[in-house]
Amino acid sequence: MFMKDKLNRILPRVSKPARYTGGEYNSVIKDWEKASVRMVFAFPDVYEVGMSHLGGKILYGLVNEHPDFLMERTFAPWVDMEEQMRAEGLPLFSLETWRPVREFDVVGFSLQYELSITNVLNMLDLAGIPLWHRERKEEHPLVIAGGPVCFNPEPVSPFFDAFLIGDGEELLPEFLEVIRDNRGRAREDLLRKLAGLEGVYVPRFYEPEYYADGTFKRMRPADPSLPARIRKRLVTDLDRTYYPRQPVVPYLDIVHDRAVLEVMRGCQRACRFCQAGIIYRPVREKSLPLLLEQAGALLKNTGYEDLSLASLSTADYSNIEKLVTSLVDRYGPRGIGVSLPSLRADAFSVRLAAEVQKVRKTTLTFAPEAGTQRLRNVINKNVSEQDLLDAVEAAFSAGWLGVKLYFMLGLPTETYADLDGIV
Repeated sequence: MFMKDKLNRILPRVSKPARYTGGEYNSVIKDWEKASVRMVFAFPDVYEVGMSHLGGKILYGLVNEHPDFLMERTFAPWVDMEEQMRAEGLPLFSLETWRPVREFDVVGFSLQYELSITNVLNMLDLAGIPLWHRERKEEHPLVIAGGPVCFNPEPVSPFFDAFLIGDGEELLPEFLEVIRDNRGRAREDLLRKLAGLEGVYVPRFYEPEYYADGTFKRMRPADPSLPARIRKRLVTDLDRTYYPRQPVVPYLDIVHDRAVLEVMRGCQRACRFCQAGIIYRPVREKSLPLLLEQAGALLKNTGYEDLSLASLSTADYSNIEKLVTSLVDRYGPRGIGVSLPSLRADAFSVRLAAEVQKVRKTTLTFAPEAGTQRLRNVINKNVSEQDLLDAVEAAFSAGWLGVKLYFMLGLPTETYADLDGIV
């Protein structure tokens, strides 16, 4: 009641209080005493951004379906809420039960971009958890991280007890099982056990090695029984992998406020600027029947009227036209639209455009990335100006009145001519 009373005093003073109340449709509250391992999923950005993250939806449902585990959520508070929390002495808390984050066994951060690390440190400070992993004692939770940033973990390694690298659907349950099976062990011993899992990097057991001139060579294990190189975990069959059919439905508008259906993982392209295109290799597709079943469950269990087909390059899905046609035929009469994320101009067709806009004209976005063919060749973005013109013509022919284009500034070898090419 202490936490709830303080929260009730604070909420009338802050913007968007629904960011902090929890209790959303499809949220899960499990019995704290019956859970063997209690984890809080921490997203180092505001609620609207974090609740749009697909990985969080997957892990939240996955962990809470396990009878021994519990997962709750926390997000970075906005500045007005942080000010009130510090003034009232209210620590960072979970949305489900308003329990202090420091009382969980595991605090798991999703690191989607490098600039979020300052939010991680601020959240740890708000939670009353030491920032440096070597300063944490037996009573503190394990602070772990996953996500794209973890493929280059060393710059932030002093703050984390462990990194989970690669797909989390198999790795995270294994990680929590080791914690469950070794409860009562000393922190150091537990971390050594966890370091033996494929895909887990525990920084305290590795040390830097340098060349004769003092430049960095590699990280090597202090214990020869540990792997010299950490291999990412990879889910090979998405048809047999967990996917949430009852995701949490927020009370307020979020960045991607729609049902999200992951159609495939990985990308067959090789754009040189794209980290995701490398770290999520190889391409793995879901079967068409499974996608149709998952789409039906998502729409039934959320009430959303827009279904987004998510992947790094959705138009490259081998059955994309059949999938879109089936979804539009099945759900279009109910007013449910289908939307696609940013598309490659060379993979967009008139037929696909016509199907997508049958229910409503959702935003259409192409990603040429650079303004000239020379610079697109440099970054291996194999899209020609004619591809782009053909795609835009297809969109306009299908009834769109405008499209969005994604460009990047500051690419290697960029000149003013390349910038003029954007205009």
